[in-house]
Amino acid sequence: MNILFVSHAANRSGAPLVLLELLRYLKRETAHQATILCLRDGALSEDFARVADVLSPSAPFVRASQIAAARRRLSGWDFGPTGQLDTAAWALERLNGRQSRRKARQLSADFDLIYLNSVASGDVLPALEPMLRAAPLLTHVHELEWAIDGLGSAWNEVKKRSNAFIAVSEAVKTHLVEARGVAEDKIETVYEFLDFRSLKTDREVARIELRARLRLPSDAFLVGGCGTMEWRKGADWWAQLAAQIADERVHFVWLGGQKNAFSRQVEFDLGRWGAQKRVHFLPPTTQTAPFFAALDAFALTSREDPFPLVALEAAAQLVPVLCFAGAGGASELVGEDAGFVAPYGDVAALARALENWRRDENLRLSLGEAAARQACAMGEVSVGAPKIVALMERTASPLARGAQPSPRRDV
Repeated sequence: MNILFVSHAANRSGAPLVLLELLRYLKRETAHQATILCLRDGALSEDFARVADVLSPSAPFVRASQIAAARRRLSGWDFGPTGQLDTAAWALERLNGRQSRRKARQLSADFDLIYLNSVASGDVLPALEPMLRAAPLLTHVHELEWAIDGLGSAWNEVKKRSNAFIAVSEAVKTHLVEARGVAEDKIETVYEFLDFRSLKTDREVARIELRARLRLPSDAFLVGGCGTMEWRKGADWWAQLAAQIADERVHFVWLGGQKNAFSRQVEFDLGRWGAQKRVHFLPPTTQTAPFFAALDAFALTSREDPFPLVALEAAAQLVPVLCFAGAGGASELVGEDAGFVAPYGDVAALARALENWRRDENLRLSLGEAAARQACAMGEVSVGAPKIVALMERTASPLARGAQPSPRRDV
């Protein structure tokens, strides 16, 4: 089976990282042929090229996505009449549309399935129209309400054209059914996954090294956070959590704390609360395993996160996870015994749980062990990737010109 994978980006965020693991699995375990169309280059571009053919030339499709996104941003700007800009964008869209559809017609016989790796990739679908007449579309939904609302027309294209959906958590599936009107029988839940073999690290060495890097005592209790500094990720709630913990031995470390307007607001609050000496921000890194292995607890304070890989990676390192109910799929990972789920936005409840874990090490260790078991059962690549392969084969079979499931490769 020949599959075209469409990714909105090649950055080190959840959806592209899961796609990379899926492509590696396909190459290692099956005879399916993968081609990738990446709409925005990034740190994973070379990794994608090592495990899949790169669609070339891709310029018309990339431009189609860029133009659609630009028009969406333009419509959201409030600076008066935009008639000339609208006219120019419309003309550019028509010109590029002819080019992209011509290219898509040339490729329409090449693929048995189109795999859209996020709703954010939906802007390109009109440009792929001739290919979608010949092959079914399977969409992997890594977004929830806030993110989908922000994508506007991209979601409309996805809903109209998709034959089947993958939801990355039950929270996402429920949202698609109840709020977006997608038929439940068109959706299969497959949790986000990682290759846990790549996460192996010496936890004791990691603990010593991170505390030394931060110039903290060896017995400092470290609470982690991770992600972009933005409202959706709840870095402000994470800072509030730090301010509510009075114990000077408890320190908070956020990985990925790039400077922006939101981070300055968070740091301003920390200064007013007098908590800045116990809060540390580390820059993004490609080597995340030692960070998670060094933690005593991980606080996921996101307002919305469909199924965060950072929580999965922390749990895989025997670190219990705190999160909010109603904020996405993390509560499905945590369950009853892998951490603590607080009511949405209840930072004080998270603080009480942390203080309890600080006093009761046996409880914290027990929760961490349960977190690791749950992570392996839900989010290992060997669990999730075969489910997606089977779904791809079922989705493609009616239109795949008699193609049969491919045998496993010898590895």
